[in-house]
Amino acid sequence: MLDLSLALKKIFPLTFSQFQEMEAEKVVRDFSKDWSLENLHFFPMFLRETKCATGIVETADYEYLHHSLKEQDFSTPKSSGIYVLNPSLRILLLGESARSLKKEPGLYAIWKWQDQVLEMKLSERQLEVLERLQEDVVTLPEEFEEGWGRVVLEDLLCHRILLKLAP
Repeated sequence: MLDLSLALKKIFPLTFSQFQEMEAEKVVRDFSKDWSLENLHFFPMFLRETKCATGIVETADYEYLHHSLKEQDFSTPKSSGIYVLNPSLRILLLGESARSLKKEPGLYAIWKWQDQVLEMKLSERQLEVLERLQEDVVTLPEEFEEGWGRVVLEDLLCHRILLKLAP
C-alpha cells in the first residue's frame, strides 16, 4: 500500500493537498481495497463515486490528464483532409477546481506537442471551430477562409492543437 500511496501522491499532488492528513490516508486506504498501481487512471472516477467535492474530482481529472499525456506517444494520423486535430487533444471543464489550480473557470484544451504537455483556455469561437473540426475536417477550411474563422484557425495551428498535413 505504501507504493500505491506514493504513486497517488506523486501523480495527484494538488488533489491530495485539498485533503486533511487523516482524510488523505482514508482515501488511499479505501482506494487500495479495490485498486492497485496498475489502476491509477480510475482514481478520479473513484473520487467521483465516493462523492468527493466537485473541485477535488476536477483537480484529479486535470492532474491525471497531464500525467497520462506525458506518458503516451501520439503519432499524426493519416487523413484525406488538409487539417487534422492533434490526436492528443483533450478538452476539460474547470469550474470549482479553477481556483486551486490557479486558473480561470472555463473549458481548457490540453494536448501534447514535442514531449511537452500544453494547455490553453478556449474561447467560444475556438470551441466552435474545434467542434466543427470533429465533425468534418475536410470541409472546414473553406467555411473559415475569412474573418474570425481564419484568425481562429491560424491560432489553433500556431498552438499545435490543429495540424496542417503536407499535400
